[in-house]
Amino acid sequence: MKQILRQLGCSVMLLLAAVYGYGQAGAPKPDAKFMPGVTGKNSSIGNSYSPNLYDGSINVTIPIYDFSNDHGSYGVSFGYNTKGIRVDEIAGLAGLHWTINAGGSISRVLKDLPDELEQGHSIAPAPGQPVMYARGRWKVYTLGVDAYTQADGENDDFVVSAGNLNFTFSIGENGAVFTHPNRRVRIEKQQTNYDLKFIVTDESGNRYYFEPDEYANGRVTNHDTVNNNLLMDYRYISRWAISRIVFAEGSEIRYEYADANEKDFNLYANYQYTENVVTGAAKSINSNGFNWVSTEDMGRSSLRLLRIRYPNGTRAIFSYDTLGSNPGIVPCLGALKEIAIQATGSADCIRYVLDRGWHAAGFGVVDSIPGYLVPDCDYNNLSGGRMVLRGISMKSCDGSVAEPYYRFAYSPYKLPRRTSGQLDRFGYSNASAGGSVLGDNVPLHTIGTTTRGVDRSAATNVNVIGAANLVQMTNAYGGTVSFTYELNSDLQNKIPNLPSDSWFMGQNDNDGLRIKTITETDKHYAGNARVTSFTYGGGQRFLTGGYFHYLSKVTGTMGSWARQDYIAGPYRISPLQLINGSNHGYSQVKAEVKDQSGNLMGRTEYVFSNLVTGVDTYLLNRGTRNYYQEPYTDRQYIKDWMLGLPLQTTEYDQNNQVLSKVTNTYSEVLDLNASAPLLDNVKTMRAQLNGNINPFTDPVIATDTYRPYSGKALLTGTLSEKFVSGGSISDNVQYGYDSHDNLKWIKTLNSRGIYTLTENTYNYDVVEGNNPGAPTGLGYLYGMNADKIEKLVGMERWNLGTTGFNTPSNKKLMDASITGFQYGDGLLRSQSLHTLQTGSSIPYATYTGVTTAGPLSARYNKIRSAYNGDAVGSFVKVSEVKQYDTKGNPLETQLLDQGIYKAMIWDTATGNKLAEVSNARYNEIAYTSFERGGAAGSTITQGRISYLASGLSSAAGTISGNMAYALNALGLPQGSLNISGPAAGKTYILGFWAKGGVPAVFGYGQGLSVMALYSSNDWVYYQGKVSVTGPGTITLSASGATVYVDEVRLFPEGSMMQNWTYKPLCGASSATDAAGRITYYEYDGLGRPTIVRNQEGHILSRTHYVIY
Repeated sequence: MKQILRQLGCSVMLLLAAVYGYGQAGAPKPDAKFMPGVTGKNSSIGNSYSPNLYDGSINVTIPIYDFSNDHGSYGVSFGYNTKGIRVDEIAGLAGLHWTINAGGSISRVLKDLPDELEQGHSIAPAPGQPVMYARGRWKVYTLGVDAYTQADGENDDFVVSAGNLNFTFSIGENGAVFTHPNRRVRIEKQQTNYDLKFIVTDESGNRYYFEPDEYANGRVTNHDTVNNNLLMDYRYISRWAISRIVFAEGSEIRYEYADANEKDFNLYANYQYTENVVTGAAKSINSNGFNWVSTEDMGRSSLRLLRIRYPNGTRAIFSYDTLGSNPGIVPCLGALKEIAIQATGSADCIRYVLDRGWHAAGFGVVDSIPGYLVPDCDYNNLSGGRMVLRGISMKSCDGSVAEPYYRFAYSPYKLPRRTSGQLDRFGYSNASAGGSVLGDNVPLHTIGTTTRGVDRSAATNVNVIGAANLVQMTNAYGGTVSFTYELNSDLQNKIPNLPSDSWFMGQNDNDGLRIKTITETDKHYAGNARVTSFTYGGGQRFLTGGYFHYLSKVTGTMGSWARQDYIAGPYRISPLQLINGSNHGYSQVKAEVKDQSGNLMGRTEYVFSNLVTGVDTYLLNRGTRNYYQEPYTDRQYIKDWMLGLPLQTTEYDQNNQVLSKVTNTYSEVLDLNASAPLLDNVKTMRAQLNGNINPFTDPVIATDTYRPYSGKALLTGTLSEKFVSGGSISDNVQYGYDSHDNLKWIKTLNSRGIYTLTENTYNYDVVEGNNPGAPTGLGYLYGMNADKIEKLVGMERWNLGTTGFNTPSNKKLMDASITGFQYGDGLLRSQSLHTLQTGSSIPYATYTGVTTAGPLSARYNKIRSAYNGDAVGSFVKVSEVKQYDTKGNPLETQLLDQGIYKAMIWDTATGNKLAEVSNARYNEIAYTSFERGGAAGSTITQGRISYLASGLSSAAGTISGNMAYALNALGLPQGSLNISGPAAGKTYILGFWAKGGVPAVFGYGQGLSVMALYSSNDWVYYQGKVSVTGPGTITLSASGATVYVDEVRLFPEGSMMQNWTYKPLCGASSATDAAGRITYYEYDGLGRPTIVRNQEGHILSRTHYVIY
């Protein structure tokens, strides 16, 4: 028998663990009330958690740093889920049950052999037999198989989770990719021997790069032996960490790692033995005479995340413990100590420091582990002590501010030691008396005439299952939220014809906890509370029940095998398909909110889809065997995308009067053909025959042939009703989709009986195939199609009157727009916008030129014209970006509807906008506040102004930002300051602040005069006019003593310029208006706004923070 010893993880995962289910991405979002979120906003504590009412758990998110753009969220946070803590769970780098969400990953679900494997066995499987060669799926595709090949029977699944990516993929013949849910992504694998990397390009053109992170070990052995007859052992990559993300517009995030330098550890130990089916006699599996089998040489993470470099110049820096094993301190090398958020090139930073305690079996949470419980690396080894996160504090790097951020409290009830048998069949604590430390953890069962094992049934005491679970959070502003739990109950089995034999265990078992009440309090309002209680109905189990034994030996002949021996173990052999980590879901949930005195404040009733909803059953077995049948294949059995959908929500007021009702309908997209590029997956189960130990000639007892499938649930309709005295107001919205599952149209019916239709057009609608000779504009669309990029390029809104008929004769256009994109060299940028300009609605045939008999391709002629740069009838080009910087920021935009240009200057290091000028072009403006430095002796150019790095100075103070510039006489080391000559034929306004004198201003062969307008703290603002008649530069210098200048700006007369400087990690530190006056913004050491001042230093507003 082949045994694979997988890395079940030391929880070094730097991303919320991806459940091996199949989630769904895309589709319009239902009404927000269907997405159970915060129950209150007391001191913002409600923002830190979100109930998942379908399974009854709470998701906690503690933000550390937020970075979001149009493509997704890529920040850093800590995460926690309240389903319960499994007995054998390993504490992660941040503490027990906490995950660090940072970046992304690809995790492998190994099936049979690794897909990329090609390796010979070390010995022949039996005397006289040839040595076999193991060949993974990808090698089978290219090299085939023969009689001496151990061929991989199943494709591995690769689970992607990063940014907007959340899907599973497998790779078929010729690199064809199957994804679930169906995503039109590109996946490139780069393989050198066993070094395997991935590049994933999404539908928006963003590229995600992944490199190997975690490794695991696998073995091929002869049946029930572990130490003897080892045919092959191999090492494979079990997880990939993200190394960088390159966004379509050109900016990128980089993730930097260090070698973790971790040796392999024995992380788990399983009690297992072979039993005779007739006599019940048991025998040891391994040769040392013990039934404990440690997972020796378990793989560990090879990488440790050190830094994340964001495109705005911010870094997230991760620091880890380096101390060894001693009581009272973290006894493990490598646990996360703090995360610092720092601006590149600045000393400004905020530290998030972790406060750790220990949950020691039998002690609850303690400050330090009793000495006799401390092994070499206790937080992830076999002992009873596990590290917990007690709190997070915020500290400024300069030491000026230190405050608590969050504090956490946990259930004090005992969590058994990790190797204990005191766990139920789902792994949660059950305090079984028979499950002692390093004792039997095989479920209680009878074989032959013998009964052995321990009670693995679920506990009936909520405190037992809830041991060490999170019960309270408090934030720095006085907000506290407390959670109470109850056991999941009243769950039904919806799968028919379940096995009735005694070895099929736990078909009526419930898994984990559900939230019972959430109580929010606030120190600002002592005595007040908001208590939300939940009641559940219509609960259903998913793949319920399972086997914990595996056939290992038979006697007899083919067709009449007599089963002789089974291997019994502690973990379920038949598969589960958990949905978000749960084996259950509720069809109805009621949330009732009361105050501290028990007065009703309101309630909400939710209805969700479930495994069986009405006449619909969301089971789909695309194989030849069921999940409870041998060979127990780990694959899809449930159309999970159809489960947990919010069908209806009804809100009531404090008098139980209905306020509103929202009803959603969905359609299912089931794709059975997406896996066509894959070979059939074939899982086989062999058993030892008599005394033979050859695992490749032993008889096949069971075979399951299957293919994966893909699907989505698409929201097709939302009916919103609001009830008022004497009646109701309703809006009905319907949704339609194209063959790419992108939203194609939205049809609304308002309370006045008028239908409106919004139609979307995508790049692949306008042009098809590839056309290298297409004009530049249309070439952008062809290029996008070739690279599988999907973007909305057109929108039309039609009036359908009171009939709602979507026919040419009934449609009248009310509004429309065309979005132009520029695409090339892997960069995608929004370039132009056309909008409809008409005084009245336009009939369909007039607008499109298409009649009922006309060609459909003509439907998109206006979009083609816009991309070709031609005039578009009934449309006006509103704006067009004429120039970008290297990060895709617009430098010059033509506002055609206003007849002007808008120009901008950006800090390319941080992405901050430094200047914006209306009614000017980019070559007509200049600005700097001297915040960009450089190497000694170098020349710096920023905002079309050049200066020497050696002239930067803060000795005389500044009028804005951190630096000014020291002007000396021409020819001296600091030299002068040069403004690139603006476009000729205009008069320009030159403005700057100076200290220590008036700079000499030269340009175009003559001196230029300036006039003093304002003064502040010995600084004077000067302004003058410059008439530019031809090429040249404008130079500022000092005639004698050093003169300091700051906030230098140039713009055309008749234009308006605004400028900003920034404090790293905080925001704008100053803002200069069109008249040259400055407003200042101040922050404390933690980046919070405190004071706003005017140019004279007078306080305009002040914010004071009180921390509890």
